[in-house]
Amino acid sequence: MIIYTKTKLDENEALCLATMQKEEPNYSIYPFDARFPAYLAVDPKVGVIGILTWCVANPTDAEAEFTVLVAKEFRRQGVATALIARAKSDILADFNGCRFVATLGILYRSSSLAAHPAYEEYFEKLTRERFDEIYMNAPEVPFDAEFEAAPSLTESHILYKGEIIAECHIDHQKSFSNLYHVEVAPEYRNKGVATAMIYRTAGSYFNVKEQPLILNVRSTNEAAVNLYRTCGFSITNRIPFYYL
Repeated sequence: MIIYTKTKLDENEALCLATMQKEEPNYSIYPFDARFPAYLAVDPKVGVIGILTWCVANPTDAEAEFTVLVAKEFRRQGVATALIARAKSDILADFNGCRFVATLGILYRSSSLAAHPAYEEYFEKLTRERFDEIYMNAPEVPFDAEFEAAPSLTESHILYKGEIIAECHIDHQKSFSNLYHVEVAPEYRNKGVATAMIYRTAGSYFNVKEQPLILNVRSTNEAAVNLYRTCGFSITNRIPFYYL
C-alpha cells in the first residue's frame, strides 16, 4: 500500500472514490486543495482503496477534522489507521499541538478508532410550516436596535448605534438553504439579540421561500443548541465525531 497526497483527482482516482461513496451514500468528504490536500491509500493492483480529507475549521482552536473512507473489501486491514497516522504527522508540522477528530463510517464505530468519543454534529431543520406555528413568539429586538436583511437574503444583521452587533448568513441551494456564521458581539450575548435576529431572518426568508432552512451545530455548543431549539429548529440527524 502506498499513501500520497493529491490536490485534484485524476479520472481513475475519481472513479475509485465514486465507487467507495456508493458503498456509504451518506458519507461525505471535505473539499481538498493545496492547503488541505487529500490523502490517498493506493493498492498497486486495485487503485485507490482509501481516502482521508480534512480541514481546520478554526485555526485558533487547533483542531483538525478528518473524514476517512475505505473501500469495503479493504476495511479492518489497517488502511484507515495508516492514513490517519500519515496525515497527523504532516499536519502537526504546520499546526503544532493540533488535536484531531474524525467522523467514521458505521463499520469503524465499533473499532479502536472510535475509542474516544468527542461530540456529535447536529443537523437541524426549520420548515415553513413549523415557523408559521411559532412566529408569533418572536421577541422584540433589544435596545431599540434595527434589523436589516439583504435583498438577496444572503445576509442579515442587527444594527445598534451605527454598528453591527450581530450577523448571520444564508447559502441558497436548490432544495434548501443553509444558515451559517451566526455571530453576536461578546458584549451583547445572552441578551436576546441572536434569538431576535434569527426569528426575523427566518421571517424574511419564508416570506419568499418555501424550502427549509438547515444548519449544523456541535452538541458541545449548548448555547447554540438551545438558541436554535428556541427558534423552532429540530434535529434531523446526528453524526458522531471521535478523538484520534
